[in-house]
Amino acid sequence: MFLRGYLYKNRPKKRCPFSFSRYLSIRRLRYSNNYRYQWNLKKMTPIQYRRHLQAA
Repeated sequence: MFLRGYLYKNRPKKRCPFSFSRYLSIRRLRYSNNYRYQWNLKKMTPIQYRRHLQAA
């Protein structure tokens, strides 16, 4: 009985591949690159502006 509880308490913890703060920073970058208009980029998102420059 003692051994079972000992193994349960000392088992390795599962780790997720991303921490919550990394998840939030990825979401923030995705938002600023794809949805937030930049006034110094002809009022386009950075992705739209890059496509605009590549087309020209």
